[in-house]
Amino acid sequence: MTEPAAAGMPGQVGWNALLTPVREQAFAFYAALFGWRKAEALESGPMGTIQTFGLGEAAFGGMRDQPAAVPRPFWLYSLTVEDIDAAAARVAAAGGQVQMGPMAVPGGGWSLQALDPQGAAFALLGPRLQK
Repeated sequence: MTEPAAAGMPGQVGWNALLTPVREQAFAFYAALFGWRKAEALESGPMGTIQTFGLGEAAFGGMRDQPAAVPRPFWLYSLTVEDIDAAAARVAAAGGQVQMGPMAVPGGGWSLQALDPQGAAFALLGPRLQK
């Protein structure tokens, strides 16, 4: 059996986001379940406040208010990629659809949200390499 790849490597989950209409209640549930602690609350313009969380110093996820257009709460996992623009092109070439982005995110990275060919939502997170 091989060891799993280290966090932050391409193909690994790099961020966990929960969209929910009851952010404080959701945080209380997951904090009791996993011991998560609140980290920085980030203002993200029209997307509202993102309450980041983690186990130690570094945050590994965030919770934000669910937009009215989103039919139900859900977790969105961001997979790490080596180049956000190249990954966006691969999504399209493989039959997926980029729904939003790439957009700059706090910390200097870039993110996009997409659908796979079956309609499942996922996100990608990585740098924008200079061409």
